[in-house]
Amino acid sequence: MNAHAQHDIARWQAAEEGQFFERKSALDLSGGARKPRKAAAIAHDIAEALAAFANADGGQLVVGIEDDGTVSGVPHADAKVQLLLGVPRIFDEMERAGCYPPRFDAIGGAVVQLTLRNEPIYDRATLEWLRQFAGVELTGDQKRVLAFAHAHGDRFTSRDYQKVIETDLYTASNAIKDMIRKGAVRSVEKGGRVYEVHAILRTPTDMPDGLKRLMRTLQGKGRVSNDDLRHHLGLSRYAAWRNLKDWTASGWITSAGASTGRGRYYVPGPRLLLQAETIQNVDEAATMASEAATMSSGDRLHHASSAPENDKAGAMPRETGAMNPKD
Repeated sequence: MNAHAQHDIARWQAAEEGQFFERKSALDLSGGARKPRKAAAIAHDIAEALAAFANADGGQLVVGIEDDGTVSGVPHADAKVQLLLGVPRIFDEMERAGCYPPRFDAIGGAVVQLTLRNEPIYDRATLEWLRQFAGVELTGDQKRVLAFAHAHGDRFTSRDYQKVIETDLYTASNAIKDMIRKGAVRSVEKGGRVYEVHAILRTPTDMPDGLKRLMRTLQGKGRVSNDDLRHHLGLSRYAAWRNLKDWTASGWITSAGASTGRGRYYVPGPRLLLQAETIQNVDEAATMASEAATMSSGDRLHHASSAPENDKAGAMPRETGAMNPKD
């Protein structure tokens, strides 16, 4: 056990339990015996602590230290306790809500520390913007980098990823490659380390079948070419050209690059871009409607709680109560 772990454990042994800190035993000491508690019982304690911390301002729970400060340890692997608790589901739900998920740490091979930060990662506007990636399997770290990029001109570098997530170059590189494969970002320059956020393109039902089969390429590279159609669809150069011409005329794609030859390529057209914009507008409209309903509900509460004008002496406390329902 390293010095840092020893210091943490010594601090937890002496700490006073309260609203933001709890100790839980992993042993059953009833009847004078010292036998391991069932992992399900430990998971239940953790669930109760999570609920309490979530209703406060977060907190820390340490499993494996007795009330008198004795280090008794955890007889179960922390992964087993997490599995029984349903931690993967908790992580998903808290990430979806834009909150920091609980963090589990095995300290010195003796105790398990649970930390919950009851604060949002993103503001409401950023959380709404991230909804466009709901259909893409991204990790919490990848979403945080997308949010960072959105606040910095929709671009980020490998160094930005390392700094935001506090990780190494190798991990950042693999995560960025995964984001590129899934179409969330793309490299600004071939071989470069500057990346830009790429709007998620949808596949409407009326899209031509051939173009549907090319959506992964179009999403990942941001473009398709005659060679892509020949490679992925098995078409001749002329047949590929005819398809590209038809899709361009229909507004699915737009020609770019050189006017002719291998330098010519095609990017998402107005119909595809409109799909992405429409979905984002629908999300924003839904949010505004929800906020309007909340405000309307608050107004009704205010009017219902307000006294008549001729009863000013009693109106003030009632009106204050309507404005501050928590008081």
